Amino acid sequence: MRPTKPELAYCAGLFDGEGCIILQRHDISKWTRGATFVRGRRIRFALFLQLKQVRPEPVQFMHAVLGGRLGFRPRSGKQSHYAGEWIWYSHSGGAARILRALRPYLRLKGEQADVAIRFQKGKLSMDSPRGFKLGITDEEYAAREAAFEELVRLKHCHNDPITQAEYRRAGAGGVTIPVRV
Repeated sequence: MRPTKPELAYCAGLFDGEGCIILQRHDISKWTRGATFVRGRRIRFALFLQLKQVRPEPVQFMHAVLGGRLGFRPRSGKQSHYAGEWIWYSHSGGAARILRALRPYLRLKGEQADVAIRFQKGKLSMDSPRGFKLGITDEEYAAREAAFEELVRLKHCHNDPITQAEYRRAGAGGVTIPVRV
């Protein structure tokens, strides 16, 4: 069954506040000893979405509406007084599909979602005639690296000195920060 607009809006609100868009960059040479690499590429990029909560209801709702996977991680050490955390996650093409569905409702992570969707669209599909064993071209590598760097920049833009000054002024009652609607 297709999600309703209110369900998608609720999921987008949860994801905007508590979710995370991740482009992982792995050095796979330690996992593939003896393997040959076309053009020396030993880096693998992958898209992941994640949302963690102490209560199970939000992640169960995300799973019921959007699919993906559920997990539970018990806490230990200093945080052992908590039962643990519930985790909803998705990756690769499924993650891009979810971001496309949530995109009209995302306020804080909209630009990050755009980068992630473009990233996944540029990856080889499973039915690509070129195949995965041939590796990626220099242009594909550059595009993936650029998406990775852009996502890092977007995640850290709130640490920009100008933005921090605006936050301080807003906190002092001097400025209202505009919110996109």
